[in-house]
Amino acid sequence: ISWFVMPEELLKKQKIGIDQDTLAKLKDEQFANTVDPQFGVSNKKIIFLKLLSYYYGSEQSTQPTQAEIAVITPLLKSFRGDTEFNQELKQVAQMSLRGTGISGAVIGNIITYTYKTRRLDLFVEAFDKLNRNYNRVENNMSLDKEHKISLAEYSSIYDISKIKPITDEFMRKGFFQKDPELKQFSDQINRSSIIIEKIEADFNESYAHKPGSIILDNTIKKSLKLGKCLSFFDKLTDTLVTKHTHASKLYSSEQGQFVSHINPNPMDEKFTLRDYLYADVYKINIDALIPQQEKDKLSSAFGKNWLSTVNGIYEKIERQIHDNTVQKFSALSASSDVEQYKAGIASIAFGLGHKQFYEEDFDEIHKQIFGTFYQKNDHKLLCSEFVARTTIAALVELNKRLDESLLDKDIKSKDQIITIPFGQHENLHRMHPDRLLQVLTDAGCIEKDTMVPTVARFFKQMPEEELASVIKPAL
Repeated sequence: ISWFVMPEELLKKQKIGIDQDTLAKLKDEQFANTVDPQFGVSNKKIIFLKLLSYYYGSEQSTQPTQAEIAVITPLLKSFRGDTEFNQELKQVAQMSLRGTGISGAVIGNIITYTYKTRRLDLFVEAFDKLNRNYNRVENNMSLDKEHKISLAEYSSIYDISKIKPITDEFMRKGFFQKDPELKQFSDQINRSSIIIEKIEADFNESYAHKPGSIILDNTIKKSLKLGKCLSFFDKLTDTLVTKHTHASKLYSSEQGQFVSHINPNPMDEKFTLRDYLYADVYKINIDALIPQQEKDKLSSAFGKNWLSTVNGIYEKIERQIHDNTVQKFSALSASSDVEQYKAGIASIAFGLGHKQFYEEDFDEIHKQIFGTFYQKNDHKLLCSEFVARTTIAALVELNKRLDESLLDKDIKSKDQIITIPFGQHENLHRMHPDRLLQVLTDAGCIEKDTMVPTVARFFKQMPEEELASVIKPAL
């Protein structure tokens, strides 16, 4: 949420179009509900926006009158979760607001306020449960499954906690203070923010992924996150093609853990607890890709902790590839919807559509990823194709470095110490997220990450079929 200093002309003592007579007219329901011809919304909503624009973000000494509070407070209560007003505000936001007395910043914040509170009915009970559970955990008490919160409940709490800067301003101006329900609502938001920040801090401190980990956005979990039911097309895709909507790579840097992906352009984003909860994280087991004979050689070279050494090298390679994705892959963008549909159709044809006649040149893929190919050449890849190609390049590079280390110790190895888990006849242009998962599963080198204890103690962990049964209707 961005905050702006209100334009000075909106803080003039002469409120634009608002006076005591106008406020008195609001008692007349016909006037209050009459649509303003300029904005296409009711008079009471326009007056609400003008009053809020006048006071919102102003100096503490600029306080509303009791008559003005009497207008704004009940509307703030009724506008929580008002999706109709939310859509009206989006239309108003497209208009020129110069000289109208309505602030664009206020429009933006009320759009956020009405949207983030769309699951208010779920929030109250969910908040009570989270608050009670947090107190129990703080007192070293364990929770059984029935006491833990669901992903849908957490999502409603998370969304509403994000309007804290807005509700703090409402409190500062006295709009919430004299209404017991709104005052309690503000207290719940403040408490939610504290608890979520603590859980997130515990997660950031305790979660450490394995090098090369892959994140797959789960279709059903994402619907819970957004509070929407799956569309017919989503259900069909989930059943026939892929249960995941997006793939990305997880890597570590000095600033923490980040997600590298194409969406629709190259992106580096901090890996958050919310990402973790609503996606499936898979870790790559490098040792599963090393024949026993080569493991013995690595043990001779690096000692009994050889696997830790290999993982350390692999982690540095992954960081080298993905740190600053935006710049390193600046000419790259996501494939078109048509290409994504083709990838889906490839799976329906008994998987035969995922094969191709010619062989992929893994050394060429390595050269492109580690060079400047994706900076100089406009190119389009599926999100999961990007993950596959960078994984291939990382493993080719790992082979090169391990081979050099063994040669330094006069240990002769195979040309390929690490087996590349992708077949050279695999059509990477048709690799959707679940095809990526299937290929790595067949190679026996991927494992679904279990939820870390600091997070698992608060959340229900449900299988896919149980998750599907709790999807709420779209709001």
